Amino acid sequence: KDLTGKLVFQVPDFTDYRKDGTLIPGDFSSQAAAQAALAQVPAGIVKNAQGQVVFVQGAYGVYAGPQQTPQEFAQSATALTTAAQLNAAGGNAYVVDLSANLVVQDPPNYDYMNPSGGWSSSQSGVLSQSPPSFAQPGMKYIQISGATSGQIQYFALSNQNGTYLGTPVNSGENPFQTVDLRFPAPASVTAGQIDQWLAQNQSPLQGLGSSFMNAQQLYGVDATYLLAHAIWETGWGNSSIYQAKNNLFGFGAYDTNPANYAGSFPTSDYSIRWVAWFVRQQYLSRNGNFYVSANGPTLDGMGMHYATDPHWPAGIASVMTQYVTDNQSSVSDYTQYRTGDFPPKPNSNTMPVYFTGGAKGTIQAGSLSSLPLYAQPSQGYNTMYPGPLQINSSGSAVKELQSQLNASPLQPGLLVDGQFGPMTETAVKAWQTANNLPATGVCDATMWSRLFAPSQGLPTGTQVTIDQVQQGWMGNTVSQWDHVVVSTGLSGWVDAMYVAPQVQSGGQAFTNWFRVNALSGYNVNVYEAASSTAPVVATLHQGDDVVTAQTYPASAFPAGQNFIAVQIANQQTGSISTGYIASTQATLQPLASPVSPS
Repeated sequence: KDLTGKLVFQVPDFTDYRKDGTLIPGDFSSQAAAQAALAQVPAGIVKNAQGQVVFVQGAYGVYAGPQQTPQEFAQSATALTTAAQLNAAGGNAYVVDLSANLVVQDPPNYDYMNPSGGWSSSQSGVLSQSPPSFAQPGMKYIQISGATSGQIQYFALSNQNGTYLGTPVNSGENPFQTVDLRFPAPASVTAGQIDQWLAQNQSPLQGLGSSFMNAQQLYGVDATYLLAHAIWETGWGNSSIYQAKNNLFGFGAYDTNPANYAGSFPTSDYSIRWVAWFVRQQYLSRNGNFYVSANGPTLDGMGMHYATDPHWPAGIASVMTQYVTDNQSSVSDYTQYRTGDFPPKPNSNTMPVYFTGGAKGTIQAGSLSSLPLYAQPSQGYNTMYPGPLQINSSGSAVKELQSQLNASPLQPGLLVDGQFGPMTETAVKAWQTANNLPATGVCDATMWSRLFAPSQGLPTGTQVTIDQVQQGWMGNTVSQWDHVVVSTGLSGWVDAMYVAPQVQSGGQAFTNWFRVNALSGYNVNVYEAASSTAPVVATLHQGDDVVTAQTYPASAFPAGQNFIAVQIANQQTGSISTGYIASTQATLQPLASPVSPS
């Protein structure tokens, strides 16, 4: 009213506003009338006379395609009908509740990571066994048309909760593919966090968090990468190669026969330590045999030689992405590779060994007169007998033979090409004649032993104690090597393929070297005394090797014992202490004898 009492303006009981805050003309005496007037305006609100919001009108956007401005409707039914009409005409429209930011109707065609870890289309089914690097479980993606340079561009539609994302993603490169793997993971990454995440994903790898962190600390390799690599290679710890051989990284699993060629490790922890050392020395160091200067110490660099799968770097990067996302972190917390950066120096450059705790074994020399004994495993990598070599044989063993023949007094001048041809055969016959052997032209065990074997060897049946194990090679094949000690004091390294369980009088095989099978979960406690209330002095993981304090028949393990005394070796010093495993927590399975050597 003015000063005379005349009514000049009246505040309405209710007013309507659009989502951008502009007033919609009209005064309403009731909320019902205001809501009715707002029904045709998407995403509006009703305020009362005091300025309070008393009603929110939803809005539903119909997107004809990614990155297009939506057509808005106040009612979901109208939006769904419109999308259906567009799709009937060959479109790929979807509907979003703009108020709640949720996708309420998916487009007919979207891509996603299927339960097997492959890449699928909602319309076409499985597209590939290897998803793009950006793909994450539960997410839905749409291809964006008009991509250039032959690269497919994707649009992230929604996450696993249906939240509308509406962002393009680059299928060409996951930023984890260019992280400098010589730098440690962020401080937020801990053994406990790793184990909790593995448990949440029901992985048999749970309990190995400290192994990943220790390998990072020793050899200067990002623990998040090591974790992701192990998950990628073993299918979260479910692969038969891992469960049979404790091989977390597919090391040596050549495509032609991965199950047989894959290296065997005594424990999961040793597998992690050994591969961390190998990766740092050979792939991440500038003088490494597999270092790629163009890509540097990154997944992209490693991918040039580590695996034949071209999606290997992207696959591991996707697991790293999943880990950091689930743990509220970001790739920005990791160090991207830049030339000229100086990473922390590793605390060790020495190939790791595994201390067994004193396993007992028997030498099987096979066709060799005695098993060669080397001061270091590396001395035997290319000089152990590979089997008969003859016309049409090829490979590194033939190269070694050709080099050794060239160095002999006969000096045949062979081309060291690894191909056993007529000239090599002639040189073999000449050497055999000169050394009073039948001139067969075939390099057999006798000839090989005279050419290569060291001065010391162990005859078949020699009883030994194996105190150390080291992963190594036989030619190009991954092979375990054992450090053995004989009662006479003689010691050295031998090819583990020639070491079987100890044989006692009467030919009965005995062993004190077993494999742990957890009866519940994936970890087994080792107690200080024969009591489950005693302090825990060590933890074994499912499938780990363990040495008992006494030998038992290899055919059976005594039942009914509440606690079994085992020898636990400190993996830093090699010192041995006695611990106890409860038979209610684990069973012990004798290790299989090696294949009888020829």
